[in-house]
Amino acid sequence: MKKYFLSRRRASREKVNIYVPPGTQPRSLKARSLPYLMRPKVEEELNRLQREGIIQSTEFSEWATPIVPILKPGGKVKSCSDYKTTVNASTPPEHYPLPKIEDVYAQIGKSKYFSKLDLAHAYEQLELTGEAKPVTTISTHRGLFMFNRLPFGIHSTPSIFRRTIENVIAGIPKTFVYLDDILITGFLKLLLDRLKECGLRIKREKCDFLVDHVDYLGFRISADGLAPLAEKVRPILEAPQPRNKHELRSSLGMVSHYARFIPQAATLFHPLNYLLLHGVSWIWNHEQEKAFQQAKLALTNPLVLTHFDSTQPTGLACDASPYGVGALLSQENKSGILKPVAYASRSLSPSERNYAQIDKETLARFCSE
Repeated sequence: MKKYFLSRRRASREKVNIYVPPGTQPRSLKARSLPYLMRPKVEEELNRLQREGIIQSTEFSEWATPIVPILKPGGKVKSCSDYKTTVNASTPPEHYPLPKIEDVYAQIGKSKYFSKLDLAHAYEQLELTGEAKPVTTISTHRGLFMFNRLPFGIHSTPSIFRRTIENVIAGIPKTFVYLDDILITGFLKLLLDRLKECGLRIKREKCDFLVDHVDYLGFRISADGLAPLAEKVRPILEAPQPRNKHELRSSLGMVSHYARFIPQAATLFHPLNYLLLHGVSWIWNHEQEKAFQQAKLALTNPLVLTHFDSTQPTGLACDASPYGVGALLSQENKSGILKPVAYASRSLSPSERNYAQIDKETLARFCSE
């Protein structure tokens, strides 16, 4: 297994580019002053980056971005580049979609074992094209340096990285990428060999191999199904009563992330969402307090959503309240017990609230699709 782990070799299959539209005016800014006590630490970091081939010195570049040294715990310095003043201000960001947990969850199926890989120094493993290197030039008290590897700070870097890794793992079933984390539920050796072929290395201490559960995108995924992470739910359970609309909006944002585990969430949240409407005065009464506590209670012992199995009997239940519609997709397990696969709900618009009850329930049927 050692051949798959940490190494400073670049990805050998392809180099990555940073798109700069034709006619873009380069931006060059002088190096910023550094505290004299911090200079030795900055020079130590620059020497490390040079030694590992991540940057190289250059005499001239039309682009130049000042660095901003950040002191890390332990006294070392991380050299950050202020690309928002140069590259990010002059080029459009590239967009590449991140996976949604429901998309990952839907494809896992009957998997019993899970592996999660962490790419070591992820961005620094990808080599830049010769055209892209000058764009990344940084200005320091020691002169100009250009990056040989994909740097942090450029707004397109996460999308470039994700697109590249997706191309690397293309064709390997049940493999999912989120930033520098790769989740796989089968064909582990094929994935490891593919990464090795491309010169990509993983960090052993941050990897899990063939375990019965993994934590991914804020959820725990196991053979039993999908569940929220206890450490993510704890701040919600400990959250105090909101004192204004800003605090309520923040609380609802946290709870809504796990709404898929709460039956009829839209109806439950209605008294809280009502307070956020334009023109509604802030009055926290018994109705809001009850909804707030019930939302917490629903996450105290959250349901585990079982994996969908196309071979098992499946049921769809829909319902409607005066304020929302909801649906439950469930399946029978081998013991004949119905288990929830997914909950869905949404609030009704003012006009939809005027529907007859039978029409609301019909709407719930369509909203479940």
